[in-house]
Amino acid sequence: MATPTKTPKPKWFKTIAQAFTFVRKNDSIFLPAFLIMSVLIIGTGVTLGFMGGSVTSHIYSNLTAVLFLVLGTLILLTRRVDPAQYNVLEGTMGGSLGAVRTIRRGWQFEDDPVEVDPKGRAVVFLGVGKSGIALIAEGGGFARRPVKSARARLSRIVPGVPIQEYYAGLGEGELSLRKLVKAIKGSKKVLKKRERAAIVARIHSLGGARLPIPKGIDPMRVRPDRKALRGR
Repeated sequence: MATPTKTPKPKWFKTIAQAFTFVRKNDSIFLPAFLIMSVLIIGTGVTLGFMGGSVTSHIYSNLTAVLFLVLGTLILLTRRVDPAQYNVLEGTMGGSLGAVRTIRRGWQFEDDPVEVDPKGRAVVFLGVGKSGIALIAEGGGFARRPVKSARARLSRIVPGVPIQEYYAGLGEGELSLRKLVKAIKGSKKVLKKRERAAIVARIHSLGGARLPIPKGIDPMRVRPDRKALRGR
C-alpha cells in the first residue's frame, strides 16, 4: 500500500511575501505607510552611523535599521491585512461573514445563512457572542423580511436573549464591512462564555441555525428527481 505523500508546508518567507503582495494590492494606505517607515528607519540608521564615525558603527547601525525595518513591516502587515480583506469582500454576497470572522474573540458565527430571500436577493447570517445574538444581513431592503423571520424564530428558541440586527452594505442606513466589525466588537458584553455556549447548543439542537423549510412542503414526502439522478 502506497504511503500518502505529505504536502510540504510553505516557507515562512513565502507566506510573508504573499501577504505583502495581497495587502499592497488591496489596501491603499499600506504602500505609502511602508515607504515612509522605510525612509525614516533607514535614514535614522545611516545618520547614527555617520555620528559614530567608525566603520563598525556604520555596520551596526545599518544592521539594526534593517532589523527594525523587518519588524516594522511585520507589524504594519498585521495591522493592514484585515482592512485589505474588507476591501476585497466589500459588495460581494456573503462578504459580511468573511469580515466578521476576523473577530477572533468573544463571537461564534455559523457557516451557513439562517435566512435567504427566495429570489436570492438577500441573505442573513447568525452570530452568538458577548452581547447576545447578531443577525448580519445583506441585500438592503430585501433583507428586512428575512431578518424579521429569523428574529421571530430565534426569539422562540432562546427567549430573553438580546438580538441585534446589522445591515451590511454601502447604502443609506447600512454599515461598511469595517464599520460592521467595529460595531460588533464595540457591543456591550451581557453574556458570559458559558452562557454563550449554552445558547449555541440550544439553537443547534432545535434547528434554529438551519434554513426553514418552505411552507407547503412535507420533507417526508419529497421524492427525488429520477431524471436528475440519471444525469438527464
